Amino acid sequence: MKALIIGDGVAGPATALFLQRIGIRTEIHELRSAGTQDEAGQFLGLAPNGVGVLEALGLGDRLCASSLPMPTLQFVNSSARTLGEVRFGNGRHCGVTIKRSELHRILREEVRRNGIATHYAHKLVGLELGNDAVRAHFADGSSATADLLVGADGIHSCVRHALFPLARAPAPTGLASCGGFTYCEDLAPTPQGMQMVFGLRASFGYIISSSHEVYWFSNLDAATLERDNLLDADAWRRLLLQVHADDGPVVNKILRAPWNSFGRTDIHDIATLPNWSRGRAVLIGDAAHATAPHGGQGASLALEDSAWLANCLSKVQRGADVEPALQRFQQVRKSRVERIVAWSRRSGAQNAPKNPVARWLRDQLMPLALKVFASPARTAWVYEYEVPQVACA
Repeated sequence: MKALIIGDGVAGPATALFLQRIGIRTEIHELRSAGTQDEAGQFLGLAPNGVGVLEALGLGDRLCASSLPMPTLQFVNSSARTLGEVRFGNGRHCGVTIKRSELHRILREEVRRNGIATHYAHKLVGLELGNDAVRAHFADGSSATADLLVGADGIHSCVRHALFPLARAPAPTGLASCGGFTYCEDLAPTPQGMQMVFGLRASFGYIISSSHEVYWFSNLDAATLERDNLLDADAWRRLLLQVHADDGPVVNKILRAPWNSFGRTDIHDIATLPNWSRGRAVLIGDAAHATAPHGGQGASLALEDSAWLANCLSKVQRGADVEPALQRFQQVRKSRVERIVAWSRRSGAQNAPKNPVARWLRDQLMPLALKVFASPARTAWVYEYEVPQVACA
């Protein structure tokens, strides 16, 4: 059997590696040109459930060498009052923060090492779904045919649009996120994990490496942004210094330091999509169930998908069994990922209440709420989730 994978982000290469393990030949087709994909995003958090999938691919050591450990997510308010913490470890795996470019590099190197071809600058423009095969057409006039096609091309998926042109577009969560990297020699490293500041007007997160490199982000109310005035990084710096003016000296120091990189995006999610597959084509990761980043689950769920898809397809004995296998994949994944999408959206809504009374109430209740609702026992369904083993064919 042969599979076409559309998308060379996180889910695409991981899926290619798992499918190759069960004897399915794969090739990856990516919209962007070679060397430009890493411009999409600064860094991300991988929760223990996502780390476990990469370890199953034999990439654990490389992940550890290229990331910052994130055993906890620690919360404070604008007055530096500790509100609590969430543990990002499950006894087997510890969460990490990693530059998106580094995660892409690890996956792509493994793809190349395994002889899997990647075709860049291949914009999908059409699909033909046949009884025995699927054909993908690209903007450069080329096409490719296989037994199945996997849409791993992100939240604005071309595959999703081709399969379900009437599907609802990803919905804005009401938040915009920006962030980047800088160096602050006089700020101490944070081996305890990510620091999350619930500010007066927006939330701010940061983690500092042993070399004093700072990974930082801010989540703001998207409705309040005057976008015509936010034309470059300097304009965003001025805005952020105003928004976080009352959120403490550490935040202020990070925002005033020279930024080595900066990016911004509006946060969207997909609460539900009735169908993930049609014929011999299937959606995975953000293409099927994009989630807000507040729970650290976007990349982790995509990695879970890649292992589960291979597990479902490993039982396929002939071409006619492909469609039932894709339907089973949706059946075993849909309820979990939609629960996490809803949970992540609720988490984001707590970041920056819009009035002083709501902020006061949040700060009074959050210490108890985190102990009760974010205890290891209550978050085990998220972080201790284990994908099935994918055995070699």
